[in-house]
Amino acid sequence: MAAPILLITGAGGAFGAMLKVTPIGDYLGTTLSALGLGIFMPFIVSAALKTAQGSTTVALVTTSAMIAPLLDQISLDSELGRVFCVMAIGAGAMTISHANDSFFGLSVSLVV
Repeated sequence: MAAPILLITGAGGAFGAMLKVTPIGDYLGTTLSALGLGIFMPFIVSAALKTAQGSTTVALVTTSAMIAPLLDQISLDSELGRVFCVMAIGAGAMTISHANDSFFGLSVSLVV
């Protein structure tokens, strides 16, 4: 029962690590931080990843791996800034719910 959760979390972490070592992470970081989005940047990245691939867990893990090195560039390197960043990533990961996500089943069961 726990194996799919561990596999999804591991895949999200691996995907985040791959994004960190490729130039796309630096490109996104410099481009998005230059826009001055601040706290909206982690939200937008998380929402985009969730919309693109559908899994809340992968969006959370991947976004946190991408945003962690950029916290000082977007002025969120304080303790409270990190708290706000975690909340923004969590909110962004819950924007669009696909049928392949466990959150979709939860939200459908709450509505019905």
